Amino acid sequence: MTTTNTKNEPTPPGVGLLAKLRRTMPIRPLAYYEHLIIAERQATQLHGLLGQQEPGVSLDWLTDGSLGNIDVVVTARWRMDSLSGMTSWRDGRWIIGINKSQPHPRRRFTLCHEFKHVLDAHRDKITYSKLTPDQRERIADYFAACYLMPKMWLRRAWTSGLQDPEALAGLFKVSLPAMEKRLKYLQYLDDQPDRPTTSYFRRQHDSFLGQDAGPAAA
Repeated sequence: MTTTNTKNEPTPPGVGLLAKLRRTMPIRPLAYYEHLIIAERQATQLHGLLGQQEPGVSLDWLTDGSLGNIDVVVTARWRMDSLSGMTSWRDGRWIIGINKSQPHPRRRFTLCHEFKHVLDAHRDKITYSKLTPDQRERIADYFAACYLMPKMWLRRAWTSGLQDPEALAGLFKVSLPAMEKRLKYLQYLDDQPDRPTTSYFRRQHDSFLGQDAGPAAA
């Protein structure tokens, strides 16, 4: 459904979606952990607004122009300065550039990451005032992970017996590294590399039993 603004010009339906998501964000300086909570809440809200209930969500809503002033452009690698994606404000429009050389699953993740930057940009000088640039990037990554790999959907797949990370990555249409990171975060996979049992115990000299210790008597 298309609405109209005060100038009687058509307003793309996606603009209302942005407004609803933005209302989730309190207008005050937020701590890092608060941003993570809100990012997951926005991702879940987005599923509801779009009626998405299954893994491998479509991103057509982001690329079909329905969001109004957001354009997505797939760009040659040499124009991206080795970046996976970038967002800029130009002539009253948001331009999200996605590195064409990246595999499709990674481009999906990058697109969601950049969308989070656009989503929060209207008040970021307030809400992100306590955070570092690195924290901002991690929050955008977390939003993308929550949207593309919701924990409830992952739990449903995992408990149904689908526990191979590569198969899960295919189901959710994300890269294998992204899926492995998400599974570790949700504690389905061990975040520590396997270690031999003996490495957990300090090697001791024979003096632990005494210099002259020998085989125990039968």
